Amino acid sequence: MAVIKPVDYGAFFDTVSPAIETHPANYTEEVKSAFLQAIYDRGNLSSPAINDSEFLLWLRVRLRPLLVDLSPSLVTPLLDIGKNRSCNSSQEIITLLDTLHLTLTNNTKREIFKITLLFLQGPTPLKCYTGRSLYIYLKDTFLSFGFPDLSTFKSLLPATRESELLSTINAAELNQLLNQPNMIDNNSDICVLFNNYNSSGET
Repeated sequence: MAVIKPVDYGAFFDTVSPAIETHPANYTEEVKSAFLQAIYDRGNLSSPAINDSEFLLWLRVRLRPLLVDLSPSLVTPLLDIGKNRSCNSSQEIITLLDTLHLTLTNNTKREIFKITLLFLQGPTPLKCYTGRSLYIYLKDTFLSFGFPDLSTFKSLLPATRESELLSTINAAELNQLLNQPNMIDNNSDICVLFNNYNSSGET
């Protein structure tokens, strides 16, 4: 990779990535990780010079075979690319990883959940949220990688918007939310949730 110029990465991976997908046994995790690290270091996929359409080509065609059996240490730089791109592009990364979840270790899945949560928490909390049901938005964001427990869910709500955001969740969705595995970890949090939920006018 040291002798390949970044400007030639597209053409290089247009050849290599399909070969990896066709003959995955010929490429070890170490080799795929080295390819990914080179892309992270020199591919400049966060650059505005690469538009969303080109980025999605990178993601779905060139990167996809390299993300099978993704190492936990390579999750953060991948999701960091999404931070500097459109909301659609950042969610496409999670969506693609979700299609590969059967190849991922539990440690990798936990890392994906953790970095996704950090993305939602700031510096602009819920910056990609567009006003629909907050519960459905979070389900669609995390996909198969988990769901925040109640205290973490509450931490995603800016104090001045708690009632507003909770009012987007209907009663059936609230029931689903509270029945998520290991959801209720602190009884005081559920009191805060219901106090704000009631103030939204829901019954």
